[in-house]
Amino acid sequence: MKNTLSRTLIAALLAGGLLTTACENKETAADGDTSAATTAETTIDAETTAAAETTAEAETTAEEEGGKWVTSETYGVQFRVPEDWEVAQDEESVSATDSDGTTTIVLLGSESEGAFQQAVEDMKEKVELKEVKVGTSEPTVLNGLAGFKGDGIGVLVKEDMDQEIQFIAYSLRIGEKAISLMIFSEAEMFEAKKELILGIANTLEKKKD
Repeated sequence: MKNTLSRTLIAALLAGGLLTTACENKETAADGDTSAATTAETTIDAETTAAAETTAEAETTAEEEGGKWVTSETYGVQFRVPEDWEVAQDEESVSATDSDGTTTIVLLGSESEGAFQQAVEDMKEKVELKEVKVGTSEPTVLNGLAGFKGDGIGVLVKEDMDQEIQFIAYSLRIGEKAISLMIFSEAEMFEAKKELILGIANTLEKKKD
């Protein structure tokens, strides 16, 4: 199935955020005329305020450094990728490809829920893959979304030269719908990018209202 998304992915293939820890210096002073109870109460209030400020800073930092959300309105889910990834979307699917064109994530609807093999077949219809060999799959729950997870290898069909890839794929249920999620990378880059790949997969969740 050759469409705009397929061409976008192939073109891209031709060409991670850590929370900063805020260190806080506390200064405490005792007032000789203040009772122990008042001092304790003041200390608790100060620590509570400091904790709230630190949490707010951490959440802001996560938003700033954690990349950007990619949302599928069709399936009511979202996942986070680094800021420099290129996003492509149509009515059936959404994808994102990294800046060096070696790694891509694709999410689309599935004809069969909870079946890893079907997830791979779904992807073969969306992105031209051949010589696909899948490994063992196992049940999984990803941020409350139940289904199956597995991996495999294959060949991505490209205009100039076909590319060997490795992938991780998920078949998950979202309410009454089923989705397939695949993250694939050039075979020689897969191990180097595996931590990033798993990290992105672990951000998949139901879309926030």
